[in-house]
Amino acid sequence: MDLCTNPKEKITDAKSLLPSEKLLEDVENLDLTTEVIQVKNHCMSNGLLAYLRSTLMMKNYEEDDRDFIMVTVPRVLNFELMVLDFAIKLLIEWAKLPENKYFMESSVSQD
Repeated sequence: MDLCTNPKEKITDAKSLLPSEKLLEDVENLDLTTEVIQVKNHCMSNGLLAYLRSTLMMKNYEEDDRDFIMVTVPRVLNFELMVLDFAIKLLIEWAKLPENKYFMESSVSQD
């Protein structure tokens, strides 16, 4: 999964974390503007959660317990709920991209 690095403003839509076609076409600067994160079926991606924590803590979370947030481990319940919500939305948006046509949603009962 390719993701944009260093969003400048508050993130209101998980889709905004996905790189645009224009960004992906700039092959020369691709390493500077995107980050590749491994996502596997049926397991949590620590890299994805760490990326979301580092991205969301800067602009999206302004509560008093913000100083207790760590990128590598969950510590603040309300913040982690927000991170997981963004992770789900991001994966859904990523799955909709044409290049991910083989990625399929399934329920727990189907698995």
